[in-house]
Amino acid sequence: MIIPSANVLDLTLACAAHWQPSGAARGAWVSIHKVALVPREVLAQPLLVPLADLACLLFWGKIRYHQNVASPIEFGDGSTPILLSATLDEAETEPNSWAIVCAPFRADGGLQEEPELRARGETAFGILSATLGENVAFERLTECSVDLTSNTISSTSPSWKMPFVRPAPDLSNIAIESAINIAKTVASSEPHVRDRLSLALRWYRQALQADGVDGLLKGWIAIEILAMPGTDIAPLCDLLGRGYSVSASAAKAELMIGQLFGLRSHIVHYGRPLSVDYRVVCLIAAVFVDALLALLGERPRHEARLLLSSNEVDLRSLVNSTLKSASS
Repeated sequence: MIIPSANVLDLTLACAAHWQPSGAARGAWVSIHKVALVPREVLAQPLLVPLADLACLLFWGKIRYHQNVASPIEFGDGSTPILLSATLDEAETEPNSWAIVCAPFRADGGLQEEPELRARGETAFGILSATLGENVAFERLTECSVDLTSNTISSTSPSWKMPFVRPAPDLSNIAIESAINIAKTVASSEPHVRDRLSLALRWYRQALQADGVDGLLKGWIAIEILAMPGTDIAPLCDLLGRGYSVSASAAKAELMIGQLFGLRSHIVHYGRPLSVDYRVVCLIAAVFVDALLALLGERPRHEARLLLSSNEVDLRSLVNSTLKSASS
């Protein structure tokens, strides 16, 4: 359980009172951050900061919480079943200033998905950081769910992506040689080229570790750094055409570059609150890999084509429906 200077349920009920005008709340998604450089006397009394239908509680005290000690997934040697496990240990912090952002579960709207609640919480912390200073959310402590109807608190286990949606690592001599060659090329390039390639690879890696809209945008940033001197997708299509041994227009059509760029543009310029399927993010990542291999003269793998031709899901329809949702 999470118990600051006052019971967290009491503090969350204070948020619920703030939520009443916009509809009853049955619970809350709670994210707790340590506040830096705020002494105890400044928060002699807990401070409630209304943030539209979210709320932030600032207070001084200790927090007892469930500390996630995880070995979430063990693959073994392939001869035994994969083991999923997580251990929750109770821990207590030292006295400190804390910021708790609470996003409501609505009784009338059903449970919102965890990623959306997390995203809304991060938006709130963005507002707080921009107005109160970044030290208001210096370090994340934990996240949990509070049920106001049963007066219970649920901690979440660490999250991870299931690996089975992507193929196993390719440890063939050809693949390993390609990795060695790319590393040599990056290291031996002119400084401005080396820096651009290194930055693109870092953003690509971040895209693989992100979810939804964040993963899509990070993946497209990686592509822009790698293959687009400006916002024109023509250089990217030319590059992919060389990698696929087809014309730039054929590569654009086959790999849905126009649709993916349109999706990126609607998100960036119109701020559409989209739910983006992870397979769309996988397609963006595959386009990056195809462009990278073509740019560096490595043996093509045509990863985007393989994804689009998979029988597991109609990825073309998924991309088009997501774009339609963003455009509406």
